[in-house]
Amino acid sequence: MRLNVATRDIFRIFTMLEHVSTDIKIKVMKLYTLKVANDNGIENIWSGDYLESALHYEAIAKQHWGKHGEVWICNNMDEIAVG
Repeated sequence: MRLNVATRDIFRIFTMLEHVSTDIKIKVMKLYTLKVANDNGIENIWSGDYLESALHYEAIAKQHWGKHGEVWICNNMDEIAVG
């Protein structure tokens, strides 16, 4: 079966993309991030998709850092929108 030049080029491109796509790792961003501001600056201490878990870890973090830092939950979708 003989293919025209354009079809062969398309096959080459797809083959190359197929090889490249197996090497690329996509990092999925989590919805919520728990942050703490302390003497070291702002640190991300937890990330996840469930608000219930975020609230749980926020309570633990507030007990741990107490008066030494401010703890809050960041909604990453809002942060992207405001940017």
